Formats: sequence, C-alpha cells, structure tokens
Amino acid sequence: MDIVGPLPETYSGNRYILVTSEYATRYIIAVDMKDQTAKTESKPFILNVILKYSSPLQILTDQGNNFMPNLMKDICTPLNIKQTSAAASICTAKLCFTRNTKPRNY
Repeated sequence: MDIVGPLPETYSGNRYILVTSEYATRYIIAVDMKDQTAKTESKPFILNVILKYSSPLQILTDQGNNFMPNLMKDICTPLNIKQTSAAASICTAKLCFTRNTKPRNY
C-alpha cells in the first residue's frame, strides 16, 4: 500500500492516490483522496479493500508518517492484519505499482 502524489488537483479537489496492490496477482486498487492523512486514507482503504475483498493478512507499506499513526493500528489490530513497513527505497508496493503502470509497446 502506498500513496502517490501530490498530483495536479482534480475538479473535486483530490491530489493524492491511495494505491493497494495484491502481492500474488498484482491486482491494483487505486482510489483518489484530497490529502494523505491517516484519517483520510483509512476510509478508502476500508470501503475499497476490506469491504469489497475482505481484510488482508498483511499490509506492506513504506515508513511514511501517514501509515504509522494509531488510527491505522486501530484498524489493523481488531481485524488481525499484520502491518509491516519496509525501507522506502525497496518498498515492493511502490515497485509493483511502477511496473504495472509502465506503458507497453505491442
């Protein structure tokens, strides 16, 4: 899971994208957001990941301040989601997103 942005503002005022990627299939869920606070990111994560596909066993994030607050821990703990953080330079979530969004020449 990672956040992309800031990007140019949309008509609805969104500047960030919450990107969630399933590790095995590399299926990507991208949701636009107004800012990158933990409170703002928790709602799209719950609505677009947990309620649609069930709770994951583990979440891998970089060490960004938006993923570390108590709010994310309060979401993960009751659902038995293990929250793991990797160094920002080797975060597989960001690498997977980058690989899947490259233009392809056919």
